[in-house]
Amino acid sequence: MWICLAWSWHRLSSCLVPGRGMAVLTAALYVALNERFQLAGEWVVEGVEAKGFAYAGLFLAVAALVERRWNHALIWIGLATAVHPLVGLWGGVCLAASWVLAGRDRPGIQELLPGLLLGGAIGAIGVVPALMMDMQADAYSRRLAHAVYVFHRLRHHLLPEAFETLFVLRHFLLFTVWCAVAWGTPRTDDWRRFRGFVWGAIIIALCGFAIDLVTRYDNQLRASLLRLYWFRMTDAILPLGVALGMVPAVRCITGARPRLGQTIIAGLCIAASVHLLEYAGTWRQQPRPPRGERAENLSDWRDVCAWVAENSPPDAVFITPRYNQTFKWHTGRAEVATWKDLPQDAESMVQWYRRLKALRLTPEERMNRLGPQTLDWLGTERLQQAADEYGAGYLLTVNSVHDVMIAPCRVSLASFLLCVASFILADAIAISVAVESTTSGRLLFTSAGRTGIVASDGGGLRWLKFDVPNQSTWQVSQYFSDGELLLLSMEPRRDGPGRPFAEYYTKTPTHLWRFSLDTESLEELATKERMAPFYTPALLINDSSMLVQVVKDGVGQIYRMDLNGSNAREFTRAGEGLPYGLSLIPDGERVAFHLASPMGYQIWTSDLEGGDRRLIAGDPEHLYFGPVWSPDGEWIAYHDCHFQSDPGHDWSDLRISKRDGSEHRELTDDQALWFAATYGPPEAKGGGSNLPVWAPDGKLLYSRRTPGAKVPWEYQPNRPDTDHFNRDFKPEVAHGGAYIEEFDPQTGNFTALTSPTEGRWDFRVVVSPDGKQIAFCRTSTGKVPTLWMMSRDGSNAREVASAGQAAIDHPRWVPDAEQP
Repeated sequence: MWICLAWSWHRLSSCLVPGRGMAVLTAALYVALNERFQLAGEWVVEGVEAKGFAYAGLFLAVAALVERRWNHALIWIGLATAVHPLVGLWGGVCLAASWVLAGRDRPGIQELLPGLLLGGAIGAIGVVPALMMDMQADAYSRRLAHAVYVFHRLRHHLLPEAFETLFVLRHFLLFTVWCAVAWGTPRTDDWRRFRGFVWGAIIIALCGFAIDLVTRYDNQLRASLLRLYWFRMTDAILPLGVALGMVPAVRCITGARPRLGQTIIAGLCIAASVHLLEYAGTWRQQPRPPRGERAENLSDWRDVCAWVAENSPPDAVFITPRYNQTFKWHTGRAEVATWKDLPQDAESMVQWYRRLKALRLTPEERMNRLGPQTLDWLGTERLQQAADEYGAGYLLTVNSVHDVMIAPCRVSLASFLLCVASFILADAIAISVAVESTTSGRLLFTSAGRTGIVASDGGGLRWLKFDVPNQSTWQVSQYFSDGELLLLSMEPRRDGPGRPFAEYYTKTPTHLWRFSLDTESLEELATKERMAPFYTPALLINDSSMLVQVVKDGVGQIYRMDLNGSNAREFTRAGEGLPYGLSLIPDGERVAFHLASPMGYQIWTSDLEGGDRRLIAGDPEHLYFGPVWSPDGEWIAYHDCHFQSDPGHDWSDLRISKRDGSEHRELTDDQALWFAATYGPPEAKGGGSNLPVWAPDGKLLYSRRTPGAKVPWEYQPNRPDTDHFNRDFKPEVAHGGAYIEEFDPQTGNFTALTSPTEGRWDFRVVVSPDGKQIAFCRTSTGKVPTLWMMSRDGSNAREVASAGQAAIDHPRWVPDAEQP
């Protein structure tokens, strides 16, 4: 059972809180919260019982739910139900709640039919026998059994009025924490489904409280309903929600204060450790460990049981000590009644309770631990009467006031530690690594016209969905100050076979949008005073104004306008060339851009209205492209492509210039940078300008080719360019590759962050806002790129996202490095 729980937990935790070591942390938190914040005494990680296996199935069902594999989730629910009907059925109710709350992500019933049928058939293995066993009794016996079950035997699990006040208060505290955690978890489809499952458990408990209140004066109805364990799920699932949601919620809430997030996560690790250490101390010091997990190995008791097994007839019936639990286990002999041996059918349960009353082992007397503990207090006459009535020929008692409590089906702390070891083996990392991973951020990227988002540790991958008709592609342009996105969508392109790119592409209608990742609200921008169908966002000046490229009658210009499209004024003039690649200086006062002019590609700067222009670099023999400002605003980095010898613009050199154009530095020679990145097989080809980036520490990062490298997509200069690609796929002539390199302007040192490797091409590098992580795209010759991540020094490189047969390109860090 421990291995099942460990594996299922690791599977679930990895879906929501990926990263090395995270399953260890979340498991420790869950065990502590389930133990310390119970409402009705429902344990998950303790002794070996059927419900332990059922909870393993339930964890796997939640994992499948998070991954939107609804049919798999239903099948796991069915398996859990077959093992333990109540755990499985209530888990199914939670799954239904998640389905209801899933919104537009909710699948149709027809889609769920396979899982419903198969899961239902499997679950019937556990449910049907239970129902038949209950229905075999007459109505009176069922009512009496329900009353015994709810008001006497299991009132501490089932009856709200029997819950300890401290238990209620601490569980309400946990609920309050869950509300904060739920608010802080990412607004993604996977987390929405998970939150729905947890809310389902809470709703079930609230229904239980309501039933208890409404049926207060009808104990018969009250018992028949409350026997269904309305509070089991909240004891098991509310800690689940808090344990798994705590880390991403902390990341989200602390946002730009990663040190605070690290401190909180470290505190959670310490708290979970204290819980474990306290258990260890209790286990070592107390001769009788607390509650049901106790397992005293009393040698005298085992010796007595062994003697009974050897010296009594097999059909002998015994009256045994009142707190005994293991007589049958050790002897194989029958006994009149014992507290833990509760029958499951109604008639047997009634008989069991009558026997307890005859031996005065009912709850009222049993819970009186100050009273006599031996059987001689019942008196000879009462003992003889009970023996005659129930066919007992033997009496076994103790001669002291100590309890005799042995629970072979429970396990000690050693087994609990074994479970923790299983988690550690499954995750293979220390908790300290988990603390470091709290700085993990998330990235947006494009793939085949879609926009995806993923955590930097590879978790939470999803695709943004926009309910707007007739839009074929979506991509992120920039961010507003509150973290909302400026998006560009495009209707089906107007160019294509027989429609040259240069003439028809800019006739494609485009749309600008403002989108919130948190609320998924979408607002269209630039709708007023529209001048042309083709608008593309060039630069977001501030939260109320932007620069937009407008192509009207084949002529491109930059306009500054309000977000709604009004108050448009020229930033560049018609006929002077196509301006794009705009970059805003960090202080927000000047703009750098390249201008495809009749005199070639030039680098310019201007004020925010397009005035006070300064030419930074211009030479008819050079193609200067893609200006980006340094963090201090003193330098501009850009490409220098020798386009006459390289008409495909595959390669370039890196240059930097002072902001006023007074100083220029050529950082590379021999066209060392991979400029026009092209990739993929013919069915998934792609490309785009590969710009250098400044890291927050003032260093430059870029994609550098190996000496003499050649890409598999060969440019064809002798034929007309009708698709803005104009290349033939020739992987057989490709050789070399590209790697990520860093240049330090202060020292002049070059450092390779990824290794130069034949046939491997690294490009599109972006540095996290805190400067601690680097994302980039990596592809092999003729293959589609995937998204990769590495530490700032180039170590720990790993793939974090792929899109199957489609390419991943243009990664962008989400501001403040939040984690989904």
